[in-house]
Amino acid sequence: MKKLLTVLFVIFFVHMSYANELKVVIAPNLDKVIKPINAEFEKLNNGVKVVTIPLVSGAAYQQITNGYPVDVFMSADAKYPQELVKKGFGDDYYIYAIGKLVIWTNSNVKLDKDCINTCLDGNVSHIAIANPKLAPYGRASIEALESANIYDKVKHKIVFANDVSQAQQFAQTRSAQIAFIPLALVIKSNVGHYCEVDQNLYKPIKQAMVVIKSSNEKELAKKYVDFIKSNQAKEIFKGFGYATP
Repeated sequence: MKKLLTVLFVIFFVHMSYANELKVVIAPNLDKVIKPINAEFEKLNNGVKVVTIPLVSGAAYQQITNGYPVDVFMSADAKYPQELVKKGFGDDYYIYAIGKLVIWTNSNVKLDKDCINTCLDGNVSHIAIANPKLAPYGRASIEALESANIYDKVKHKIVFANDVSQAQQFAQTRSAQIAFIPLALVIKSNVGHYCEVDQNLYKPIKQAMVVIKSSNEKELAKKYVDFIKSNQAKEIFKGFGYATP
């Protein structure tokens, strides 16, 4: 009986410790930066727990329009949040960061001074790219290859991943020699090496967020957006290689 009471007390304590839980669907490129951001937000809001759900932006959009219960959506582009607002699923959207694209390798491939031309290297037989139909960074990767006029020369090398995290995993395990991924995933890593893709080769990757209208934590969700807009959060984003509005 004593043990049962102890267990019940622990469950009650944990529940009370997080009286408010905020569910945030995030694009996989935010996997590293979101941890310090959420830690700071939770410090400022005692009793709040931010639960993040990584999901490629296109799939997240589909899930939300099908009624997926979530409070905030942080996309890897502005298109999906705009569509959610347009279709009545979200309140006003906010562009919180502008991402950068890199070519990353965990192999002995030599990165070209003109980064994009690394794809032409004879030692590169597989190039990992996130699915451009669902992943904004995947779309930017294809756009960069087309703008550099080398897409037709390297398209047979491309291996599509579900998202940027899987694209990095392909290169990490050397299933691909190189991967197009967000700078934010590798800027603080000592594993592998990378070069930045010329930003003139692809449209700016403007990332937007939106509060979902069906949220049960509307006020808390708005506080979270306000925190993302703060200088404190912007400095964290900049530390991971993002530009901020």
